[in-house]
This record gives sequence, structure tokens and C-alpha cells, in this order.
Amino acid sequence: MARTKTITDEQILEAAREMFDRHGLTVTTAQIAEAAGVSEGSIYRRWESKQSLMIAAFGIRKPPAIEQMGELMESGKPIEEQLWIIANGLLDFFLENLPKMSALLACGLKMKEKILQSTDALPVQAVRAVMGFFEHHRRQGTIRTSDPEVAARMFVASIHHYAFAEYVGLNDMLPMPRETYVRGVVDTLLRGLDARGQRDEINE
Repeated sequence: MARTKTITDEQILEAAREMFDRHGLTVTTAQIAEAAGVSEGSIYRRWESKQSLMIAAFGIRKPPAIEQMGELMESGKPIEEQLWIIANGLLDFFLENLPKMSALLACGLKMKEKILQSTDALPVQAVRAVMGFFEHHRRQGTIRTSDPEVAARMFVASIHHYAFAEYVGLNDMLPMPRETYVRGVVDTLLRGLDARGQRDEINE
């Protein structure tokens, strides 16, 4: 087996992704190393465990909706439209990554130790970003809420629920179009937050 120091991390991760796709998650690091053309020891010098390698290979990254939050808040779009964009961005993220997370958990990943080990963890970032969104609009007088964090948790959890229902097949038993659900969540939440000027426009 050829072994070279010039093989990059990304090349190893690409080999790992191909092996996981071809053989499933039971594939060994030795098999991945052979496919990548490196020693198994080289893999463990770069990643502390097979789980760490899997997390890197699956590439669970920050949702674009979070990174675009500031620009969106300054866009001048109605708050309902802003929330609809954020909701769809988060939903795309959850739909893409729930199967990955389920696979990792099935292989023994300890979420608290590996995913929620710092304040920079993606779930924490998502809630904080949406919390900042609601705080911004509260300062602007667009909405009324005594606790932006509660509103953020409700919003993120509601979007996550639809993705989870899609993943486990609940939406097959209780069919509801994606757009109907997202617009319903946004409308219901804004009614609860007493969004000024938004509800009257909808009802006209």
C-alpha cells in the first residue's frame, strides 16, 4: 500500500465518504486508510477516533441562514418574509443533516461530548442567532416579546420538528406541504409576538 505524507486531509475525507457510501458505517479505519493510500496510524494522527473522522467526513457545517442573519435584518424586508427565509434555510439544514446525525449516534457518538461540548456548537449558535434576530426586532418595535430566547427556542424547535417528521415518515401519515407548515409557523409565532403592522396586512 502506497504511503505518502503529501496526501491531504481532504483526500482522506473523500476516501472515507466513498467508503461509507459503498460499505456503510461499519467500514473500518483500516479499510479507509487502504482506500486513501495511507497508513491507519496516519488517520489516527489526524483524527482521534473513527467518530471524529466520521464527523469531519460528513461535513456538518453552519447553516447559511445563520451567516446571512445580519444582512437579512438590514434588508428592509417585512419581518414575516425574513422569518420565512430563515425558516426555510434552517429546514434545509435539518433535512440534510438529520440522517448524518442519526448515523453518527447509531455508531455510538456521544452528542453531549462531541457536538455540545462548547458554546460554539451549532445548535447553540442557531438558537443564539435567532434570539438575536428577535431581540433586534424588539428594539426596532416590530414585535413585542418579554423573552427573545423563548421565542427563538420555539421557532427553531418547530422547524426541527418538521424535518424530524419528514425523516421518520410522520409526514406520510399526517401529510402537510412544507410551505403550508412553514408559513403557518411564522404566522402563528408572529401573532403571539404581536408583530405590529404585519397581522393587519395579512388579514386585509
